[in-house]
Amino acid sequence: MTPRKNAMLYVAFGVAWIFLSDKVLSRLHLPHSFEVLKGLAFVVGTGILVYFISRRFVRQVTRESEAARRADEKFRLSVEKAPVGIAIIAGDKFRYLNPTAVGYFGIGPGSTTTEGPARFCIPVEQLSGSVIEIACKRMDGTTIPLAALGMPIDYEGDRATLVFVRDLTEERHKGQWLESLANSVPAIVWVTRSDGSSVFLNEQWEIYCGEGAGKTPREFMHPDERDATLARWAQLAAAQQPFEMQMRLRRRDGEYRWQVARAAPVWDRSGNVEYWFGVTIDIEDNVRASLNLERVREAERARIARELHDDLAQALVTAKLQIELAECPDCPSSGEVQKAKNHIARALESTRSLATMLRPPLLDQVGLAAALEWLCSDFEKRTKVVCRQQLDPDALAAFGTEESRIAIFRMMQEALSNVARHARATEVSVAVNRDQGKVLFEVKDNGVGFDSSRAPSTLGLTGVRERARLIGALVDIRSGFGEGTQVRLEVPVPSGVAAK
Repeated sequence: MTPRKNAMLYVAFGVAWIFLSDKVLSRLHLPHSFEVLKGLAFVVGTGILVYFISRRFVRQVTRESEAARRADEKFRLSVEKAPVGIAIIAGDKFRYLNPTAVGYFGIGPGSTTTEGPARFCIPVEQLSGSVIEIACKRMDGTTIPLAALGMPIDYEGDRATLVFVRDLTEERHKGQWLESLANSVPAIVWVTRSDGSSVFLNEQWEIYCGEGAGKTPREFMHPDERDATLARWAQLAAAQQPFEMQMRLRRRDGEYRWQVARAAPVWDRSGNVEYWFGVTIDIEDNVRASLNLERVREAERARIARELHDDLAQALVTAKLQIELAECPDCPSSGEVQKAKNHIARALESTRSLATMLRPPLLDQVGLAAALEWLCSDFEKRTKVVCRQQLDPDALAAFGTEESRIAIFRMMQEALSNVARHARATEVSVAVNRDQGKVLFEVKDNGVGFDSSRAPSTLGLTGVRERARLIGALVDIRSGFGEGTQVRLEVPVPSGVAAK
């Protein structure tokens, strides 16, 4: 109960006692001596009431005082044991320093200092609601980096500043260790913000691009691929998932070399991408090795195709002619001879088909357009899947080198083969069109599709990516379950070929 309630209760008890006691004694017609008894009873009763009221009040005050003491002790212990330095600064003096702050400033155990914050290079006037980094000069003259945050408070009637400080030495050491590790990696290590602005590039960047190189790879990308590469990069980054892509970057000697960039997002506490951490690795030597290997493979395919055509196919044709000359209509074994002829005819057809698949003669004799037309027709004939063609001969005529023609033909061949093996489609469209400085190839089916957010596991689509890299083409594979698959190639037009 509050003192006010106690006083009101005491007054009410006294008034009630006066009126009730007088009324009771007057009705009993007791002698005057009982007036003294009445007064004594009032005093005793009042004393008892005051005792219980005071005891209750004292207990309440004691409990509140103990609770306040425990709260103060808990707060004091939390401040004393806090892992950050806490100081109260009023004017140019310290009014309080917790043990952590004492340790930061290098003040010896049990000793005190009359030095103000200026002695430790603490700019009190710059402390506000944001964290700043300061170089604190300790008592022994050494310097440590501190992160400081200050806020105004009222301390014992005076205006003061409550300051929190945290030692950054360990974080700096970790940062230096990580930077040294990144610089020792034989690849370009980089960190960018979510908007693409650069945060960190290791020493390999300047080693590759030259001293004083800019902080963005945009200007070092191949000019024929820059826009498409940046658009693809933005598309992959929008998914906020780890990704990998390939590009060509200009080296310090002016040579454009193939690189593979792998990036992973770093999330903030709100679940948004704050940084992208990535590494870019030079794969030019691997690309050249793959190109040489592909040349060897194509040469071997051409050799096998010639042998199939020149040796096995001619042998089968000769055997068939000999059987036809030896066939006698009246001989009882003429039926068996006919069966042998049919088997040889099928073997001959299979041999010619295999030789054509290994190395289509049209690719060398007529050109890429005729070879792709034959490829679509042969695909429709073998799979019974409707294949619609929209081929621009002028666009296909832009590729004059044997390597580019072979690579494009093999990519389209593998894309259609993938449709036949996995898509379960009833219709596929093949389109080739020219768009300014590039030629667009597209193979689109209405099959079952797959999850294109994951790396393709089929050898066919992997082969398409590998071959595209050899000629500087960009591959975009889009698919979804029940939505079919679209394989899109953007092949740069060789320099010196005029747009039509």
